Amino acid sequence: MQEDIDRAVGAGVTGAIATVTENGATEVRTAGVADLRTSAPIPAQPPQRTRVGSVTKSFTSALVLQLVAEGKVRLDEPIADTYLPAPGERDIRGPHPAGYATSDGVVTDVSRIEPSIPWAAGALVSSGADLNHFYGALLAGRVLAAAELEQIRAGVPIDPESGMVYGLGLGSMRLSCGAEYVGHNGAIHGYYTLSGATVDGRAVTVAMTKAPETEPDLIGMLEHALCP
Repeated sequence: MQEDIDRAVGAGVTGAIATVTENGATEVRTAGVADLRTSAPIPAQPPQRTRVGSVTKSFTSALVLQLVAEGKVRLDEPIADTYLPAPGERDIRGPHPAGYATSDGVVTDVSRIEPSIPWAAGALVSSGADLNHFYGALLAGRVLAAAELEQIRAGVPIDPESGMVYGLGLGSMRLSCGAEYVGHNGAIHGYYTLSGATVDGRAVTVAMTKAPETEPDLIGMLEHALCP
């Protein structure tokens, strides 16, 4: 994964964080800088929070299905670095790298946004460890009961080339090694996130703090992290 995120930075991404979890053990690798003004590197610890865009949809779908099954919202285990910002809360709480975008040819810090615009479809803030924990717990049946888990995973093919199937805020595809990736990607001002897990206990989150100038090999990243 280090080579993958180094290549992403070489392709124009300001910074990247790769978080890989296997059977409860998590390793974090970083590349690039957290802030262009200071050139400070992105630390592996404490966990760095980023805006995760449409990855929010997986959380929203899981919560809605919990409401259907239980009549209330409840997560079985707390998630420490994850929160949905309140309207008007433009700053990211806690440690985080800045997110950047190119505007009129100038690379600009765009970390501060109005969260009520993407809201339940894309405003979530989280860390790689939290996202890995969420997707691992979801696939292990610790977030939803069996009937609701089957419902959230049921989907329709959306990309014949990759074999991607998309359900209720959750995508899945078979990797070349035979493992099935289940997760979501997310893009929002200054940040791009790819996150998900397999049923055998592996999970990965890659967070980038600027859109790359050339499309990274996302499937290759997933295979490097999730294939046995």
